Amino acid sequence: MFSFSKLLELTLQKNAIRVLHPAIGTITDLDTLFLEENRLDHLPESFRSLTNLTMLTLSGNRFRDVPASLAELPKLTVFDGPPIPRQSKPSLSQQSKVQTKRSSKACLAQ
Repeated sequence: MFSFSKLLELTLQKNAIRVLHPAIGTITDLDTLFLEENRLDHLPESFRSLTNLTMLTLSGNRFRDVPASLAELPKLTVFDGPPIPRQSKPSLSQQSKVQTKRSSKACLAQ
């Protein structure tokens, strides 16, 4: 059996994926995950284990909303997808921690 726990980047865009297996949470070293242009409408609970994730793309899926637990990922700084719901009374660092991919491009264009 293969172990993907040391995988750093995973590119799965444009694959018509409908469901992510909960085992995604075992890839604990993952820092970049491209999931745009699939058919996802939710993320598994195990997603909160991806504590090394710095970049996540979810645009072009079927999400109505994404889990508020994404705001708890300590290293997530680049996110492209539906707005992340804020939990009650987020700290200032949580409010400014995650910048969208679009605003990153805007900063680079200036």
